Amino acid sequence: MPRAKVKRKGLAPSTLDKAWSLAVKTRDKFRCRVCLGEGTDAHHIIHRGQNYGMKWDIENGITLCRKCHDRADTLSGRKEIMKLVNSEYLEHNEADFRLKHDFLKKKGLDEIEFKSLRLKELKEVING
Repeated sequence: MPRAKVKRKGLAPSTLDKAWSLAVKTRDKFRCRVCLGEGTDAHHIIHRGQNYGMKWDIENGITLCRKCHDRADTLSGRKEIMKLVNSEYLEHNEADFRLKHDFLKKKGLDEIEFKSLRLKELKEVING
């Protein structure tokens, strides 16, 4: 039996995912922050499924080449990445923003407002 399609309100998550990826790579000038080679991938430092508030936060991203991205979730790769990013910001926000409901309540926004504001922020980075 086919599943019924769910009609979503507001922006599709894929729109934000693509904008986040492009904004991270634009900020890093399309260079791998680890080896300084060509940056092809935008990597979530805190996994996007673990933390709603950090999912599309540009500070939770780093541009990597394919080789460095393959190593990113190993212990040595993670340690290397944490030296290159604002780990204090990430650690502070990781605990506060795990659950969607708690995050939106703390921000005083509904989900559509939050997604619209986040997309606007990402577009500002992309467009300079």
